[in-house]
Amino acid sequence: MIESWLKDSHYPKAAFGKLFCLGETQTGPFQIGGMRFGPRKNAMWDSFPASGFFYPREATTLAALPPETPLRFTAKTNLSSSFFALFDAFKESSQLQKAVISHVTVLEPVLAKDLLGHLYHRNGRFFAYMPDENHIFCGNSPELLFEREGTRYIVEAVAGTCRIGNEPLLMQSLKDREEFQYVLDFLVERTGGKPEFHTPQIKHAGNVSHLYNRVVFEGAGSDDAWISRLHPTPALAGIPQKEATEWLFRNEPHDRGWYGAPFGIRSDAKTTLAVAIRSFLLTPDALYAFSGAGCTQKSTPQLEWEEIMLKVFQGGLHGNPCPTR
Repeated sequence: MIESWLKDSHYPKAAFGKLFCLGETQTGPFQIGGMRFGPRKNAMWDSFPASGFFYPREATTLAALPPETPLRFTAKTNLSSSFFALFDAFKESSQLQKAVISHVTVLEPVLAKDLLGHLYHRNGRFFAYMPDENHIFCGNSPELLFEREGTRYIVEAVAGTCRIGNEPLLMQSLKDREEFQYVLDFLVERTGGKPEFHTPQIKHAGNVSHLYNRVVFEGAGSDDAWISRLHPTPALAGIPQKEATEWLFRNEPHDRGWYGAPFGIRSDAKTTLAVAIRSFLLTPDALYAFSGAGCTQKSTPQLEWEEIMLKVFQGGLHGNPCPTR
């Protein structure tokens, strides 16, 4: 199924969960796709529109799981200096309590079918988008921006990270609890809802675990209005949200492209939009891995860097991804 989807000549292509879509038409029961995180900075994302939601001409539900594809990622270049420079600049900023610093790791290219087969089996929401035959943006997200069914909405707070098996330490970490609370408080304020759980829960995502809660509420308004109200949350930008977002646009040297932006399916009856993290951009020349870490004033730079690398390689590592400062 994945191989035939890749070989089909109709573009754009998009997949979300078990739904694989081909080609664009003028209207239909739903739209699928994603959008940019913020302003364009360079040519790497030129093939991707600012907003790539489209009505598919053909949609197929994956009937059986594809074989899981073991992958070993090999880094081509992985300069940690830009991350540490950004971290230092954040620590010197008097206006930011939190900034989510992202990083792009350049890897040797892999076969598209192997990458998609690998990602499909991760815990989370699988997504992929192909504007043409030479570019694929894909990933598997543990985070929901929002889900709407009628007037009932669900938003998720996901923040704080540890390796699988270190969950007791995560629950006790003052830094991670603070980082998580920033996200949850923002979502409660923007939605007017209440957290479902009294204390943070644990959410597993591949080789890592996160603190988790969700807010369920009744709402109204267009999907675009809710995207503008919620995106980017402090899980992808920081606190204060507006100032942190502007600081990242000014200071991050790379273009986030579609990384960290909403991706999913939209319709009148139901909309499900994930946050496009744990993601990759595959081109003929390289595989670009996007990841980030939520940094607060309690953060240790080396630990945040190691968290970024842990998210990037997701158990498929070959070589040394974690140079120290």
